[in-house]
Amino acid sequence: MDFQPSVIIKSVTASLFMGALLFWVSLNAGEANYAVVLTGELVLGIVVYVGGLFILGTFSKKELLFVKTVFAGSQKESE
Repeated sequence: MDFQPSVIIKSVTASLFMGALLFWVSLNAGEANYAVVLTGELVLGIVVYVGGLFILGTFSKKELLFVKTVFAGSQKESE
């Protein structure tokens, strides 16, 4: 079984960065509306995690091509 330690390390690194950023946002949210803060943190968390994975080069060209074809296929169906 191939666990791909480099992918695991990159995923953990991206999640630690995301968690630290979300913790900082939570501390600095103040008296803002809880639902707005939660929604913002959800979107920010997804963007930061996926962005971190891209920056760290976690995805292979084959995986990126697969995602591109899936999104291209879903756009054609909605037209």
